[in-house]
Amino acid sequence: PFDWRLPSVAQAAFFNSTKSLVEQAAARNGGKKVVLWAVSFGPQFTLSFLHRMSPAWKERYIAAFVATSPVWSGAPAAMTSYVSGYAYPGQSADGLSSGLLKNLVRAVPSLIWAFPRAGSNRTVSWTRDDVLVATRSRNYTAFDFPELLGKLGVSDTAVAEHEYLANEPDLADFAAPGCDTLVTYGVGLPTPSSLVFADQDVSKHLSPPTSVMFEDGDGLVPRRSPLRSHSWMAAHAAMHKSLVHRAYPRQQHAHCLGIPKVISGSPHFKAAEPENADECYRGVLEYLTRYA
Repeated sequence: PFDWRLPSVAQAAFFNSTKSLVEQAAARNGGKKVVLWAVSFGPQFTLSFLHRMSPAWKERYIAAFVATSPVWSGAPAAMTSYVSGYAYPGQSADGLSSGLLKNLVRAVPSLIWAFPRAGSNRTVSWTRDDVLVATRSRNYTAFDFPELLGKLGVSDTAVAEHEYLANEPDLADFAAPGCDTLVTYGVGLPTPSSLVFADQDVSKHLSPPTSVMFEDGDGLVPRRSPLRSHSWMAAHAAMHKSLVHRAYPRQQHAHCLGIPKVISGSPHFKAAEPENADECYRGVLEYLTRYA
């Protein structure tokens, strides 16, 4: 287990234990390589882990990396929860007031790591034309986060955290993982992209939003975020590693993962589908069999 509230820079102990776990799993299975399957916030930490492992170590121990519902370029949901305590339908915030939710998320440094990532390519990032917070006097984009945070009255530490995490190399440089990789994600669901406020401007006393704008995605993370890993294509080709992206219509965020039941004593990988098996889960299992 790891503390997902902390970004990758604070995960040295977890990365060390993961390295040991992978090596032990390979040793207990006749030296077979290991597949890493991570979901939602997990792919970002797994990518950070793989960045810290040498090419020789990955070649020896890692068969493949499966990233399900990754948040490579962030998501407006992280930012808007932080700004206003707004919970989108489907978020686990039942019974929490907006004020309490806002205070909770502001105590989680890694959430800033998941803010929409500023960039020039609208298909994989948020540009200067992509409004995330709209007020009567001005709009804010991913390029305006330091000013936005300052107007919210958050601590100087929080502003500094954003400045650091926006340039943290695991997601800023976004180097390829260096092993066979499958990326799965949902599309075709209305996914929140921005909030509109009746206030004259952002302040520490910001009112609840008056409306929500949407774009395509999995209901929580916009489609553009998982698409960012297409940038690894050339690097993986040079390393003779595969890179596959699979989109699944109307699949909600992180709903691909099931619980495989490995058949004891079998010389091959086998798994029973869960009762709610869907196309994504079956697709991942099919992908995994090539590494059995």
